[in-house]
Amino acid sequence: MGKQRSLTVWRNGEYDSDNAARGALAYLGSLVWRFAMPVLKYGTDSVLKLDLEPQRLLARFGAPTDRCLDDPSAAMAAALAAPLDFPPLDRVVTPGDRVVVAVDQGIPCVGELVASLVAVLVETGIQPADIKLLCPSETPELPRCLIGALPANLADEVRVCVHDPSNRSQLCHLALDERGRPIYVSRHLFDADVVLPLGCVRDDNAVGYNGIYGCLYPTFSDAACRQEFLHRWSHGRNGARRDDSVHEADRAGWLLGAIFTIQIVPAGNGQVLQILAGESRHVAKRSQQICNAAWRFSAPQRASLVVAAVPNHETINPWSAVGRSLAVASRLVDDGGAIVLCTEIEEPPTESLQEIGRADDLQQALRHIRSRCAEDVLPAIQLANALEQARVYLISWLDETTVEDLGMVHVEQPSDIARLAARSESYILLEDAQHVIVSVAAGGVSDQS
Repeated sequence: MGKQRSLTVWRNGEYDSDNAARGALAYLGSLVWRFAMPVLKYGTDSVLKLDLEPQRLLARFGAPTDRCLDDPSAAMAAALAAPLDFPPLDRVVTPGDRVVVAVDQGIPCVGELVASLVAVLVETGIQPADIKLLCPSETPELPRCLIGALPANLADEVRVCVHDPSNRSQLCHLALDERGRPIYVSRHLFDADVVLPLGCVRDDNAVGYNGIYGCLYPTFSDAACRQEFLHRWSHGRNGARRDDSVHEADRAGWLLGAIFTIQIVPAGNGQVLQILAGESRHVAKRSQQICNAAWRFSAPQRASLVVAAVPNHETINPWSAVGRSLAVASRLVDDGGAIVLCTEIEEPPTESLQEIGRADDLQQALRHIRSRCAEDVLPAIQLANALEQARVYLISWLDETTVEDLGMVHVEQPSDIARLAARSESYILLEDAQHVIVSVAAGGVSDQS
């Protein structure tokens, strides 16, 4: 152990209790740090223990797991019985109604929550055969998850449908937008008597987030509409563009008559922080307040090393979560610094991601990807931006060649991170990085895209 600075506990021949107490607390603090080193949870059940020097740790943004719901199923039933600025759900639907639940991607505990919602609908007199669960095309594991969570007597009757934006037979013309262009939506939504959006709340400024009606439109629209929304986001965060997208999503939601919405505020580690149901505008305002209070953090300055933990839940698109985590880490890392992504990702990278990894000229590759406006454009752009700013290291279940072909550094052992940390002047640690809303107090980043 290195030489310790002595603490004066005697002053003028008398025992200085205050100074002795401070010394004892400092000593205990060093022991706590030494024997309870920071631990980051990532993936499904993996952990990374980091033996870091405390004076170099600028900030640690921990997910709000202490306030998560103990019983999400009961909380869902309670939210539906006492909605915000709206009658209870049993007065919104009537027996004989055809009800479609539009399920967003990335909702924590989604199977349990949907099963509770279906049970409430059945209790109100809705026949199970009149209930459809509509899933986006981006999360192929979601239908299996929903069916598996339903009781056997309901799983045989409740229909689970997957939207195909390229299949015209599954689309209906809803109306014209304000520029006279047709608005197409899923036939399941168009034919429903009651549409219930079930969304996952994100920061209002998050790239690709189109507000609480985004889980309806463009999610369940045609391929051309989805590409247009992606095109707006892929050309950089712009307030006017975002406002246009949210306005169009809101208008489609109102045209569908979906003035009652259910929104899930995520907690850390795949848990639920809060469930809000009721009148859409009221829910939108309140859910953003809760999301900001739980996930908004400020760092004193950017760091030379940012370590970001990414969860791995079956209903989350893994590369989308990686992209959002990279975007957050990029705002916190010094130019020329290092980002470490801790994941259990095993899904092969998409075409646009591979194009970024192969590119000799990132800007040229970005222009090409934006022109194609593929579904994976946003993660690819977020990867490219991170690679231009910092060296990116990846812990995953992918092989070394695949990782390096993405332009990232393959991490074989956690000890490699320890050596990287030893060379870094400062660190910031992020848990559930894809949800974090960051700002930097000094020398920071103004762009929140």
